[in-house]
Amino acid sequence: MSYFKRFTDFCAGFTAFYAIIYVFGQFMQYNPADAEGTKEKLKLFFSKENYRDYRAFLILIILLIVSVVAGRIFERMPYISLAVSILPMVQIMLIYSDDKLSDRPMLYILLGLIHVSGNILHAISLDKADGKRRAFICANICGICAALLGIWVWRKAEQLSLLDDAAVSELGVRDHAILLGAENDEHSILLKISVIILATVVLSLILRDIYFIDVISSAVPFLYVLYLFSTEKLTLFAQTAFVVTLLYFAYRILILISEPMAKRKKVNV
Repeated sequence: MSYFKRFTDFCAGFTAFYAIIYVFGQFMQYNPADAEGTKEKLKLFFSKENYRDYRAFLILIILLIVSVVAGRIFERMPYISLAVSILPMVQIMLIYSDDKLSDRPMLYILLGLIHVSGNILHAISLDKADGKRRAFICANICGICAALLGIWVWRKAEQLSLLDDAAVSELGVRDHAILLGAENDEHSILLKISVIILATVVLSLILRDIYFIDVISSAVPFLYVLYLFSTEKLTLFAQTAFVVTLLYFAYRILILISEPMAKRKKVNV
């Protein structure tokens, strides 16, 4: 395993440790009047009624630890560890979108991005050693994960729109944001972005190893999201969509710069 990959895994471990310290500090300061003991206090602290929703941080900590372990187990298959590392990165951005990442949010985002990028750079270093195309697989997996995220939000919005007023009043901050975005049809915009990204992945698989076309096609969803973000036509998880499509576009550029296109075999007539 490269030293840089170890460093990026350390960044994930440090993020998990920092999140644990933060949650523990918040728990020590949490003193509800109706808590009769530590067990009851824990239950109230991690309940959805708690405005800060520390369950999201608990999920983030677990995902970060799993991602570090996956990076060690699948050292020679960075496309698997990349898929796993995207999960805590998305969780960070979702918590940020929920306006609950009040304690040094840029630290979480930066370390999350470094951790995810470590897998693609590790894949490139492995490819240079044996000529395989792991980084190519990584980029397509990144695109698929980005598309699935948009599809999940669209599907979630469709389900929430069927709820009655009583059920809507009990929704959490994130579900309320999705429902509000659905009222402005923003979930359909995310679905459109997902379809565009999936189309770029399919094109990449058909025109395998023609990396400059991959760069051009991946620029389309990124520029589209950039336009929506800058004009505020997309507010539903806009930061998340921007970061994810930027990562996808950046990976395509990185592969174009770092890896030679595969030479076509000559057919003797």
